[in-house]
Amino acid sequence: MTWDEICRNADGAIFGERSLKVKDNARENVRGLIIGLTGIDVECDECPEDVIEMHCNDMNIWFDSEGRIVNIG
Repeated sequence: MTWDEICRNADGAIFGERSLKVKDNARENVRGLIIGLTGIDVECDECPEDVIEMHCNDMNIWFDSEGRIVNIG
């Protein structure tokens, strides 16, 4: 699944819901990837989710049902 699909699934979710956990996992996995590639922590950006979305789209990142990165490119 894509970042956009994960975000749509989590839209309106409340704390503890599975879809929100999947989004948090995906976000943290992409954050780690970006730190590894650039040394930059997206959490320091004004809109970290926008940066994550940009990288997911640019790198064509796909996730499994738990929010783990399964494919890049």
